[in-house]
Formats: sequence, C-alpha cells, structure tokens
Amino acid sequence: MGEKIMSPGEQFAFIFSMLITLGTILILVSLFVSTRPIVQTDSLIRTNAEIADNIFTSNLVVPRAVFVAKELDGRKGSQLEEPVRHCGVGYFMQVKTKDEEWSFGYQPEIFTDGLTVSQSYPAAVSKNGIQPARVTLTVYDNLLTRVSCMAEKAYKLGEIQKTEIPCELLITGKSEISDFRDCTFALYRQEKLGERKFMCTSSRQAAFGRTMTECRYLPDVFFEDTFLTYRPKENSITVLKAYPVRTQTPCEELKINPGLIAKKGEVQTVVFCIE
Repeated sequence: MGEKIMSPGEQFAFIFSMLITLGTILILVSLFVSTRPIVQTDSLIRTNAEIADNIFTSNLVVPRAVFVAKELDGRKGSQLEEPVRHCGVGYFMQVKTKDEEWSFGYQPEIFTDGLTVSQSYPAAVSKNGIQPARVTLTVYDNLLTRVSCMAEKAYKLGEIQKTEIPCELLITGKSEISDFRDCTFALYRQEKLGERKFMCTSSRQAAFGRTMTECRYLPDVFFEDTFLTYRPKENSITVLKAYPVRTQTPCEELKINPGLIAKKGEVQTVVFCIE
C-alpha cells in the first residue's frame, strides 16, 4: 500500500504549523540573546542602589542620608571609595546642594568601554543647618575593577582568580615597549594621600600629548608590580590569573608547582600571570 498523500489543505496546515514553530524558536533565541546585556545592567542598577543604601547609613551621614559637611570636605576631589567599597564595581559620587558640590571616587580614564549605571537620590547636607541635596552615584564595571577585585579575592581568600582579557597596550612608569606587535598588560602600586594604596595602570596611547593613567583605591591588599607581554592567538582567548603566594615567584614556576600557591592566612602578596 502506498503512502497517503496529503491534501492541499493538510499540506498548508503542516507548513503553517512548522512556520509557527520555527518563528517561536527564533523569537525565544532572539529574546535570550538580546536580554543578556539588560540582565547585566539590571544587576548593576541593584548594585548601585545597595552601595547608595550603605553610604546613607555610613559614618558620612548623621542621621540617615544627611551628610556631614566636614566628612565630605575630607574626601572632596579624592579617588577614595570609602567608607563603603564594592570589590568588583567602582563608584564615583557627587553630592550637590544649591550652593556647594562635593565629589569623590573612581572614574575610568582608560577603561571607558565597560558597563556604567548612574542613579540619583534625594539627600541632605548638615552645614549651617540642614540643606537639601541631591546625590548622583555612578558605578563602573570594567577590566580594572574586575582585576582589582581579583587581587583582593586572591589575597584575602587564598584562591587563584582568573579572567579573560583582550589585547591591551598598557605600561607602568618604568616599562618599555620593545615590539609594537605585542599586547601589554601592566599594573603597579601607588601611594596617595599619605599611606592610601591604589592599583594603577597607564596607557602608551597618548591623549593630547600626555600618557593616560588610571587608578583604583585598593586598601589592605599587596600585589607585585606587573608588566606582561603577549600575542593573541587565533581562535583562542588570553587568560589573566592572580596567584596568592608567600613571596614573589616567577609565573613559570607557579604554573608547574602548585605547592608554591599560598592558602588563606598564608598569603603575603599576589602575582599576576598571562596564560
């Protein structure tokens, strides 16, 4: 017996149902792909609100959301992220009244292509009475904030941290580029405002005749100055690792001898390596 041949009506119904199924699949895939950045941004919005809430109950304010002018004066124009810090996200805060403005925190100069969320909150400043104010909090998620968080976690948790990095052109104050075909990754420690410690990097791409430098406040974390060269390989990624160690150790030794990696409570410094 031969196979049953579908009527034109059945053929149309079959093709129509297939088109609907394929269309539904395409829509679901499109929604998943297109909402991934939105999910990341939503997470950063929540982080912004959490940081603001912690600042509004910190020693900068008395009572909640009423800033003490003297505390703001001590941070005005600085790169400090305190008394509130977030490991993977840097922030810049502006407090503005009718007659005065204070601002401090982290602002990217090199890594300007990361995720950024800015939100505004009502507040007040205690100075010659209570002055109505507006707080604008901008949070940044970029390569430097992630790498500084890697150093902090490796140092405090005694665990290797890693992230993917693109081809960068970064230098320290003492590093030299010998081959323009190389990608370069650099980090160095810098002290500002007395003993305040920062993680910094610089770019060899001059802007208006100057070298750009970017720093993020990183207290209570020790890491080794880093200058690494690498060349991206086709169809592969470059991984930056942060190793917790007891003493400065060459990357080649860390890769082959896990016993050199320090555990929590034993870490004295952090070494960065390219793999």
